[in-house]
Amino acid sequence: MSAHTPGPWLIDPRADTHVTTMAGRGICSAGGYQTNGIPPDILNAEHAANARLIAAAPELLTLAECVAEHFDGTDSPLGRAARAVVAMARGGE
Repeated sequence: MSAHTPGPWLIDPRADTHVTTMAGRGICSAGGYQTNGIPPDILNAEHAANARLIAAAPELLTLAECVAEHFDGTDSPLGRAARAVVAMARGGE
């Protein structure tokens, strides 16, 4: 697995569903799909919320890595959860 694009990631000021790097390199778009039966205003709000969560991903991974390191060598539930999240983000390492 290759390394992810370094953060920070930001919400594109031109489109609140697009995530970019500080240099403007595109990370992803959290919008663009249609879901039957969901009003457009609710769907757009959901897409924007997804983009905010994705933009926070590098910082969330760093936090999970710090928690995992803090609880290294223990069987703490928080440590286990942090290690699982880190493994998921790294592709199951």
